[in-house]
Amino acid sequence: MCTWLEQTWDHKFLINKDDERAPALYDLNPEGVRLVDFNPTAENIGAHILNTVAPKLLVGTNTQLIKISVEETRKCSATVEL
Repeated sequence: MCTWLEQTWDHKFLINKDDERAPALYDLNPEGVRLVDFNPTAENIGAHILNTVAPKLLVGTNTQLIKISVEETRKCSATVEL
């Protein structure tokens, strides 16, 4: 999971692909902007990792991600569970 996060989202700007500003931002910095299929709140990021990313990455490992916490700041986080 850490490798995927580092390679895919770490130090990137996440924006919903349907946001009217997304194409312009992506064109300005394609390496630094990631278009996603959801509103990238902490809750939605956690749900996406839990329900979409983890099941694909963990196939064949006999492991299941059942809970994830995403921190926006030290005082603000969201926890999502199956």
